[in-house]
Amino acid sequence: MRHTLTWLPRIIGFAAWYLATWFRSSLRVSRVILSPRLITSPGIVRVPIRSRTDAEVTLLASLITITPETLCLSIDRSGHVLHVHGMFVESRADLINTIGELEHRFLRAHHRIPDALERPDDEGLSKQPSTPEGDHR
Repeated sequence: MRHTLTWLPRIIGFAAWYLATWFRSSLRVSRVILSPRLITSPGIVRVPIRSRTDAEVTLLASLITITPETLCLSIDRSGHVLHVHGMFVESRADLINTIGELEHRFLRAHHRIPDALERPDDEGLSKQPSTPEGDHR
């Protein structure tokens, strides 16, 4: 019962956090558009995900796509991986961590019992090949 009472505040908290993130991202992209001398570092990265249901994966991919500097290109359901294009990819790990934080906050707000969540281990991240589906720069 305790988790059910905290569910609505978690949803509202996530929405506020996401809107702030979206706004900061919009400003960053606007600066690049208005100042063509600013340099971007685009890249495509394989991002492991914890989301398992169709609704979770679809909502996560949508949240990534509507954020101005990222775009979900494809979903690998068998490997639980998203292929994400980022406009400012300084490193593969940074984009994975950014998407991981978004997913963690989303799942924590979405699940009625947030303590049941697991994070992908770092070992699984390091074993992914840097092939055409991997990091492109």
